[in-house]
Order: sequence, then structure tokens, then C-alpha cells
Amino acid sequence: MLLLDFYTFQILNAEVNQVQASVVLNKNHDVYKGHFPQVPITPGVCQVLIIKELLSHVLGKSLQMLNSRDIKFLSMHNPTNKEALDVTINYQTTSDSTISVNALISSNATKILKFNGEFKSI
Repeated sequence: MLLLDFYTFQILNAEVNQVQASVVLNKNHDVYKGHFPQVPITPGVCQVLIIKELLSHVLGKSLQMLNSRDIKFLSMHNPTNKEALDVTINYQTTSDSTISVNALISSNATKILKFNGEFKSI
């Protein structure tokens, strides 16, 4: 985990080509002191990092992002209001070992981030 103590997770379901997880963010982590002190918001780059790290954990491989074709930040996430996030990752490994990923991060019924991109093993 790149950001020590930033979050904990539980894999709820790991099937072929899909991962569902629950992520609980540490609302007292240092990242929120700078982003932003009075109204903490989970940085988008940290959300993308969570997707990469969860997929890496399930696949048992270190991953590097090759590209992000589309990242949509649909709603801000304040961990003091709701610490838990739901993460769904759909993925497909291509013939050249690229891992094509479509992911959604949400909290309750609120969609927070949609990600469409590719990773590779390193």
C-alpha cells in the first residue's frame, strides 16, 4: 500500500474478471490535512490508486497504469460523512497481457468515480 494507513479493505467477491470490495478510509490520515483541512475530500489520484492496489492484490501482481482513457469524477467524497466506499472493478486481460479495466467507486447510491484504463504487470 503506497499510502500507509490510508485505508483498509475487504474483498467481498472476486470472480473471473470482476472484483467487488469495501474500502474504509482513515478520515484522520495526513492526506486530508492538505486536501482540505476544513472540508476533507478524498483526492482523485488516491481513488485511482485504490483501484490499482485492489486489482494488484486480487491478481497477486504488481501493476503499473499504462493509460487512463476516461476518468470521471462524478461526486466529491468527504470521509467524515461516510468512511466506507464500494469498489467494483471489471477487468479483462488481453493477448498482450494488458489488463483493461472499468471500475466504479461509489458510496451508498452516490457514484463517485468511473475509471476506464489499462494496467500491466511490472
